[in-house]
Amino acid sequence: MGSLWIRKIIPLIIFLIALVTIPITQASANPDIKIGLAVRQTSANISINKGMYFLEIPLSQESALLNESDRLTIQINHRSQPTFSVVVGPFVRLGLFPFENEEGALKALIKINNLGFQGNIIAFTSIPTYVIEIGRFQDILEAEIFRLQLEAHFSGPVILPTLRNGVLIRHPEFEIFYPTFDSVPLSKIINIRPFGSGLLNYGTRTYRGSLGIFWSPSQEDFQVINELPIEDYLLGVVPSEMPDSFNIEALKAQAIAARTYALRNFGRFRRKGFDLCDTSISQVYRGFTAERPNSTQALIDTYGMVLHHNGDLAHTFYHSTSGGRTENVENVWGGLPIPYLVAVDSPFETASPHFTWVRNLTLPQITDMINRLLVSRGLSSVGNIRDIQVLRRGQSPRILTARIIGDRGNADVSGGFIRSALSLRETWAFFEFDGGPGRKVFTINASNNVVESRLGDLLDFSSIGNNQSIVIKGRESQENIPVRWQNVTVSGRGWGHGVGMSQWGAQGLAQNGWNFERILQHFYPGTIVTKIY
Repeated sequence: MGSLWIRKIIPLIIFLIALVTIPITQASANPDIKIGLAVRQTSANISINKGMYFLEIPLSQESALLNESDRLTIQINHRSQPTFSVVVGPFVRLGLFPFENEEGALKALIKINNLGFQGNIIAFTSIPTYVIEIGRFQDILEAEIFRLQLEAHFSGPVILPTLRNGVLIRHPEFEIFYPTFDSVPLSKIINIRPFGSGLLNYGTRTYRGSLGIFWSPSQEDFQVINELPIEDYLLGVVPSEMPDSFNIEALKAQAIAARTYALRNFGRFRRKGFDLCDTSISQVYRGFTAERPNSTQALIDTYGMVLHHNGDLAHTFYHSTSGGRTENVENVWGGLPIPYLVAVDSPFETASPHFTWVRNLTLPQITDMINRLLVSRGLSSVGNIRDIQVLRRGQSPRILTARIIGDRGNADVSGGFIRSALSLRETWAFFEFDGGPGRKVFTINASNNVVESRLGDLLDFSSIGNNQSIVIKGRESQENIPVRWQNVTVSGRGWGHGVGMSQWGAQGLAQNGWNFERILQHFYPGTIVTKIY
């Protein structure tokens, strides 16, 4: 059979299992880290890939042993019609005696069982609070009669909550439903942790460590969290962030940058129940599925090494391709300068597929894209775009600020806004406008000669109004010149934010004989590689 269902785990068993499940790498200096894999989920399929796992259901204090033949389905069960349940409690756990009222809930459950009723202890977090749920009724009157009968046997509160939604846990040998109660938040639904070593399947990927399913604050969905030692986490980060085919010295630099980033940003999403997420908002993490031999070797060779600056963990931001030069951090995200996050040359990046790039857009496209982002940020639409004027560039040619000129107004925006609005790979970008097939836009210089130019360099749109063209009369001919361009070519360099280490730059330096420490000190000048465990 797939599972051995255990009710009320014996403390000695928990102690013995804890001794077995601690990995060799899980030292105090190699802390467990919680990674948010998915949020706002309404269902999850989890199976055991390798080894044995311990399934814990905190809501009912139940547990089970799972092996490789076991699969679980967890889903939010939305009920079109509310049901009703009688609840005894809450038994609030407070003060210096943390188990006093939990024991009270257990005593109440025994009393309920002796009365001939079946009840479930449900644990709520934040205080924590324990209640006993008894029965499930479709009719509120029937539930109220039962509540009054039960109330005679208890001095504490006996309440009648409405049950609308809940979590359904399905297994080949059992099925359990746990409701959400009105105005009472639940937290962890289940936890699946390894009995020794093992691998779990969730979605299309395989993961080391344990998986926890947590309620979201809205109680309409849940989130999936992977908890594991940080060194095991990095095994799934480095090959997700850098090709495993890169030079080993570049991979070592990436390993140290990723480890330092994880430790520096540990707990960033604590309020959401995890430390980091699995996307580029933190670091890309694809679990055991992504693990590769060269990346693993780079992590082994740099085990416990981090980047320090003046005794503190460094901010080790990194990106794919700088285009030949990185940028000062304050020019990208604002704030104060950081002495080691400054613009440096990255001379060996031409092999990157993102070293140079071109994006072609039409007037309707660029107008829609820019106005949509303006409005989403609470700003007014500027109408049809007439021009994009770069006002300031950084230490590299990255755009810091630009002015968007429209027929209904102007807007001064950041380079990051331009990148987001137009879906550019980088803010290292230049714009070339034309007036349509076979046409160019011209302006007039002081000597009345017709001069080819990018739209807006010399032209004052305020004097043009809504006209579609300007007529320039010369001695021998008349030239019709369109004011409203039809197409723009955006040419640029690089991919990413441009701060810190360029991954393709690190590869180029490694191929030119640089070791990982020299690479890191080039992209983060003034930092020191230190082994902390």
